[in-house]
This record gives sequence, structure tokens and C-alpha cells, in this order.
Amino acid sequence: MMTVIYLKMTNKQGAKTMKPYKTITFGMAEFAYARHLRDELGHTGEIIYPNKDASKQDRDGVWLLLTITGERLGTVSPNGTVRTT
Repeated sequence: MMTVIYLKMTNKQGAKTMKPYKTITFGMAEFAYARHLRDELGHTGEIIYPNKDASKQDRDGVWLLLTITGERLGTVSPNGTVRTT
């Protein structure tokens, strides 16, 4: 499922316009999550990876990463921000 995100912007004349935001795939979100755990949080050893079928993408393009048992691992926004639980 691919979702296009739009950012509200104002042009030089003051009119509100919509600019498409970059979308991310599950693979991109999974990579950002794993990178965040290793590089930012210093995690070593095995990582619990999210399950593609259990994880969900909302209409804003934010991925909710879940394990196969439904345990929440975190979220990844289209701009790459990772929030772990």
C-alpha cells in the first residue's frame, strides 16, 4: 500500500498550496527502525524485527511497527523520525 502525503504550504502570494511528501515503504521503515536501535540507542545483539502483515501504515504515511504477536515496537514517520516504545 503506497500513500501520498501532502504538506500544507503557503506560496509567495499567500495562497495555501499542497506539496506532496515523500512516502516510505515497509522495508524503508524497518531499516530506519533497526538503524535507530543500533546507531542511536547502541543496541547490540539480536533485534526483534517487525512483521509486515501485522504492521500498519496510517493515512499520514506513519508506520506503526508491530511484531507477529501484536507487540508494539515503535513508529516511523515519512521524514524518518523513529519513536520506540
